[in-house]
Amino acid sequence: MRSLVDLSEQVPLLLATTKLRLSNLHLDDLYDFFNVQLFTTIALGFVAYRIGLVIYRLYFHPLAHFPGPKLAAATTLYRAYWQVWQDGEHVAQFTRLHDQYGPVVRVTPHTVHFRNPQAFEDIFKFNSKLTKAEDFYDHLGQGDALFGLIDEAAHKQRFKPAADLFSRKKAMEFESFIVKESERFSNLLMSRIARDPRPVNIARAYRAVALDVIQDFTFDFVPHHLRGLQDDSFHSIYTHTTWDVMDWTAYCFRNWPLALTFSNQLPQWLRRYMFPGEAANIESFDTIQQLVKDNKAVGPNWSRDSLLSRMADKTTIEQLTSECQGTMFGGVINMANMLPYGAFCVSQDPALQESLFRELEAIWPDPNTPAPSFDELSQLPILKGVIQESLRLMHGIIVGPPRLTPAQGAVIDGYPVPGNTIVGTSSLYVHTNPAVFPDPEKFNPSRWNNPTPEMERSVVPFSKGKRMCPGKQISIMELFIVQAYTFRKFHLVPYNTTFEDFKWKVYVSLHFKGRFFRAHMTPRPGVKMGAL
Repeated sequence: MRSLVDLSEQVPLLLATTKLRLSNLHLDDLYDFFNVQLFTTIALGFVAYRIGLVIYRLYFHPLAHFPGPKLAAATTLYRAYWQVWQDGEHVAQFTRLHDQYGPVVRVTPHTVHFRNPQAFEDIFKFNSKLTKAEDFYDHLGQGDALFGLIDEAAHKQRFKPAADLFSRKKAMEFESFIVKESERFSNLLMSRIARDPRPVNIARAYRAVALDVIQDFTFDFVPHHLRGLQDDSFHSIYTHTTWDVMDWTAYCFRNWPLALTFSNQLPQWLRRYMFPGEAANIESFDTIQQLVKDNKAVGPNWSRDSLLSRMADKTTIEQLTSECQGTMFGGVINMANMLPYGAFCVSQDPALQESLFRELEAIWPDPNTPAPSFDELSQLPILKGVIQESLRLMHGIIVGPPRLTPAQGAVIDGYPVPGNTIVGTSSLYVHTNPAVFPDPEKFNPSRWNNPTPEMERSVVPFSKGKRMCPGKQISIMELFIVQAYTFRKFHLVPYNTTFEDFKWKVYVSLHFKGRFFRAHMTPRPGVKMGAL
């Protein structure tokens, strides 16, 4: 009791002392005092908000009942870790999560991921009500291109002038350009072998021919210094750009969109330094933009049909540049995976390589004449099996891409999914379904000798539905024709390359972790080098 009385007696003294101290404060001191208080309040408020948000996401969010790691449900940092810090390993991690949690897993606060092949059908079927997930396309910098347009009506309007370019009829007209580039490809290989007997970087050569084929499709003309097949070194700077642009940078932008906004405000030299993938992207965009301007300057006196000639009057220079850049990368990255992988699988199996050569020799007895037509090549069972297995095991756009459910929700693989939910899956699960493809990881062209309708439906590297890759027909023609030139004219022996080199990480498409495929290449009897 006495202590309380003593304390009460000291209160006036304490108040007087406090008043005296406050009277001695300068204005700057008060400013600092309130700044600290404001900062503390904001910080505590932010922490409280984040704690509340995590509690909501874990227990009250519409996706709270879906299984998966708690960290993934709480924050997108889980996905960011596997995409950025683990450098494109998220598809492998999501597969491990399916092993642990089952066919549907919550992989971010707003995303559920499916494993069963039926989910791929439900998400990408032609009459699907699901739309493209905006955050996925924003980070690729393709918002101005057909690939990135979210609105169906806007996409239809933009695509209309060029739509029939992707028809089978127009694709067959384009066949002569694929043959022309394949001839140059094989002649440069002959030149390289005659000049230098060391192993050839065939992966780089395939990337170069893929670049030139898609450039022929996209532009009216392309200067020689921007070609992939410039000389027999296959060492084009622009060819390398299509490899360098694929790195973790895009994932950084996807998980932290403000980083993209910040990057766009920086001087180009600083962007190149801070974001390695951006250096290649900037160089590519600038080069293509100049090429677009040079091509557009000759219009309307176009020498032939091309993507640019069809769209030049309908879009701005910036939109055209994005369109051409997206088309060119799309036309290179998958071909540059499928061609070397298929060639390696054939070349490391001597019996298969000899059988393929004999099959091609029978239909193409004089290798110094142009190749048989695509229609003829596509009927060859061994070659067809090689192409189908290359398509199946390289997966195309392996990440999906993700879709957004309508406001009323959707049923995917039998699971009711709330509205405005991002849903994803992977072509990997369709292509490696053991119920359709026994021993699914094995490259086995003979499985296509008598394919079932389900097998044919289950090769989906170009996705499915209204927004699937429109270049499917041209890409398949390219695979058949380029591989026909390779194995009719050359015998390949892999050099310092194994299946380990074809293990992959994911940057939208596959990106090999190992060494580039190199091979000792020997011309087949009777093959002569044509004009370069």
